[in-house]
Amino acid sequence: MKTMRAQRRQPVVEIVSPSTLKRDRLEKLHTYAKFAIPEYWIADPEAGYLEQYVLDDGRYSIRNIYQEDDPVTSERLACVSFTMNELLAGIPKIG
Repeated sequence: MKTMRAQRRQPVVEIVSPSTLKRDRLEKLHTYAKFAIPEYWIADPEAGYLEQYVLDDGRYSIRNIYQEDDPVTSERLACVSFTMNELLAGIPKIG
């Protein structure tokens, strides 16, 4: 029998920086697919966008790229309601 925890996997959001770019885009993508994470979002505050990847048959495919005032949506998270600009405003500047 599956545990409740295994049945309720949630999307993962990574905020990339130049020092973690390769790890976030390659290594973590494979790791999260292995553990059947349904969605993987990569937010790049420097470039001002969010990439939304969705797991299908054990592999991620890019579903959307959000920028500026694009409303971020998710089929798996009906309560998601923000724009890219709102997300970026909430990320502290480092450095």
